[in-house]
Amino acid sequence: MKPNLFTPSALASAIGLALVSSPAAMAQSGVDPDRPAPIEEVLVTGRQRDAAEQLIVERIEESHQVDILSSETISRAGDSDLAAALRRVPGLTLLGGKYVYVRGLGERYSSTQLNGAQVPSPDFSRNVLPLDIFPADIIDSMVIQKSYSADLPAAFGGGNINIRTKGIPDDFVLNLDVSTGFNSASKDGFTNANGGDSLGAASDSMAFPSAISQGLSDYRGDLSVSNIFNTLRSSDISATRNDAVAINQSFAASLDRNFAIQQESLDPDLNAKLTLGNNFFLTDDLEIGFMALAGQDSKWRNKDRMTKDWAQPDDIYTDTQRTVNEISLTGAFNVGLRYTNDHQVLFSSLFLRNTEDETRVAVGNDLNTILADGNREREWATRYEQRELFVNQVRGSHRFDDLFLFDRIGAGWYYSDATATSDVPGEVSILGLDSLNSAGELMSSAIRSSSSVASFNWTSLEDEVESYGWELEVGDTLGGSEWTLSGGYDYWMKVRNFEYLPTNISTAGVQTAADLRDTGDVLTLPDRIFDDASLGDVTSGLGFRTGGIGSESYVAFLESHAGWGSLDVRFSEAWRLNAGIRWEEYTQFSLPYDSLNYTSDPIGMTEQEIADSFSISDDWYPSLALTYSSDNFLGAETFQVRTSLSQTVVRPDLREVSDATYIDTITEFRVVGNPLLEPSDLSNADLRFEWFFDNGDSFTSTLFYKDISAPIEAIQRPGSDDNVVIGFVNADSAEVYGVEFEALKDLSAISSGLFVSGNVTLSDSEIQISETDIGLTNNNRRMNGHSEWVANATLGYDSDGGLIAANMVYNIAGERLVFAGRAGAPDAYEQPFNSLDLNVDVFPLDELRIRLKVQNVLDEKVEFQQGDTAIVEQTVGSSYSLGLRYEF
Repeated sequence: MKPNLFTPSALASAIGLALVSSPAAMAQSGVDPDRPAPIEEVLVTGRQRDAAEQLIVERIEESHQVDILSSETISRAGDSDLAAALRRVPGLTLLGGKYVYVRGLGERYSSTQLNGAQVPSPDFSRNVLPLDIFPADIIDSMVIQKSYSADLPAAFGGGNINIRTKGIPDDFVLNLDVSTGFNSASKDGFTNANGGDSLGAASDSMAFPSAISQGLSDYRGDLSVSNIFNTLRSSDISATRNDAVAINQSFAASLDRNFAIQQESLDPDLNAKLTLGNNFFLTDDLEIGFMALAGQDSKWRNKDRMTKDWAQPDDIYTDTQRTVNEISLTGAFNVGLRYTNDHQVLFSSLFLRNTEDETRVAVGNDLNTILADGNREREWATRYEQRELFVNQVRGSHRFDDLFLFDRIGAGWYYSDATATSDVPGEVSILGLDSLNSAGELMSSAIRSSSSVASFNWTSLEDEVESYGWELEVGDTLGGSEWTLSGGYDYWMKVRNFEYLPTNISTAGVQTAADLRDTGDVLTLPDRIFDDASLGDVTSGLGFRTGGIGSESYVAFLESHAGWGSLDVRFSEAWRLNAGIRWEEYTQFSLPYDSLNYTSDPIGMTEQEIADSFSISDDWYPSLALTYSSDNFLGAETFQVRTSLSQTVVRPDLREVSDATYIDTITEFRVVGNPLLEPSDLSNADLRFEWFFDNGDSFTSTLFYKDISAPIEAIQRPGSDDNVVIGFVNADSAEVYGVEFEALKDLSAISSGLFVSGNVTLSDSEIQISETDIGLTNNNRRMNGHSEWVANATLGYDSDGGLIAANMVYNIAGERLVFAGRAGAPDAYEQPFNSLDLNVDVFPLDELRIRLKVQNVLDEKVEFQQGDTAIVEQTVGSSYSLGLRYEF
């Protein structure tokens, strides 16, 4: 069941206690701990220049290495979603424009929270949240923390991102955003007759056929002709095999076979968003406010892809023409109550829907279908995926001064209930065979003769996550030192149900190959072969099959209890110490089951085997941070040195410890889990030097080191000729070390209003794997997902008077290991992607912004390389958009 948004019962049941922000910020500010700490006044030199300075200056008062992106920073830079905004943070890169990589490490080593709570990802191929689904207008700030502190979950690798949503606005808000655009590679493309409506909701025709559902019940999960025949004969001795064939074919006829793939012009991008908010003072001290947002985004993209076998690229390859219609729908509602600046209660509800309606036609060859013989494989396919995220949260923060002999006492609490679903109803793939003449021209096409030639696969995932927690802190001044003692408790639980059911139309019984061949329109061949007449003819040889290997579905459970404490002491203006420790108990299990097993034991495991599948662990995770500050050092107005040490853990995701298989949405590789995976323990060390100059310029350098035991690595598994299969193993150990540079420089001496900001991360890693039975080609190499260098740069311009603001944003990361090769095959690497975007804003009125955006100016492609072969090449295209934003 999906939680109902805005229900009174959801608010009434919101009991639990929530984290406030950092103890130091509460101790020093005396204001709402959900707001960023107060900062020094900064001279505003321009919209973007000031935003870039805030990204640097707001972190000065934090006890750990933190970057903060405030809503004002995001708004001034003109970023429309969180993924775009995070490209400005040092050492961060994005995979597919969605998933965060920190310091060149893979997404496994980053984590995301929403208002301090655990939230599931609606993407079943990823554990982290896709950040492009969060619109910037609902965000108060983002805190990116790269050094661990005890108030964070122990599952901490490269960094943690905490997304904090808005509560009570300072004034009346009414913003309207509209935009349109196009993609250079997506003018014409494929469409199909199925799909969702204009809001991305799945059509009724996509539902699992009731006839098949009833048949599975009647025939106990086995819809084969032989089982149907035996079942019929058990009650009617006169039943014939043709009766069973007719019933079997009726199941195939109940499938939605309206493929109707066609090629046509694609619609332009459309985006609309409305934001409304206000605040009201009930008394001089009591304030109530709300913020609501609704938005929709629709775009068509051609994502043509060429895949090749690394060893025989000319003989084993697939050329895929692929068109995807992406629709996103967002709804958010926040309401808050604030008493003075000391007490605040906030309720927020968030709904996100993202759908992808994909149509593809692929041709290629493998070792069994040789182009020289005039043969070529063909695939017609459609795939519709609907991802949804529902989140209801309530949180509060409270502060008391001069109470119980302490200068200040603070408390915070939160409760969060979230459900993420991902449904792929009736994913269709039909396999065919082309005949070519000597000139390579298409002569005719045929549906292949196979028991699984037309696949209709049904996939469903539901994650339910409940989390709550509280924090209490006391602070005082003792002997000239300011100290804050804090502690708290966090709990979260995730329950997952993943179900996969493959069904197939079989052509194995067709006697004459000519019955499957046609010289007509190749795009509509499946419609003609699998028509109602053929599926109603018991002599046609067509049939219906269900089931796969039997262990694709699973149920899983995660639970974590954690208690923590920390001491923050500011000995003087120069020295500050923060020490903390966290205890965390973690329980995990995953049980595969066969959805077609209608016996009394669908799991097929003994009680002892089920008990053995539980993994329960607990441990202590310490952290230590020391900061030294000085004025007027080497020309800097403020100079700081920060050092931090910590021990953390990285755990495998549920999908990685199950026997289920799935398709990675970014790489399209088939991925299989490993129930024997173990968590990885990390030891972390950081040393940061920061220079902040009085003119707003800054320079930062950070050294970091990580020692990882039993790191989890993705490796290539044995697979078919044209499929890459990825699995997971624990290596012995790994090390990561590097340096990070960041700078902001005013270039007004060259041209008024011009500035540049940027960062570079240089690092290396080494992993050792002693296990030999998996047959890896290289047992000593860099880690999965690790890039040796990452660079982000922004060249900005703010005109005098603020009429025009423009920036050019460049991001690139060095090649990263996608998977480790085996049996002599080289390792596969994703190649650097030169991401260059241009944004130009014109402000003819204070209330009106006109924006021109060009993304992927260089028209780069995504490329994976294995040895000397580009095993994957995917078109991206350049995107152009023109938008208006009016603030009433």
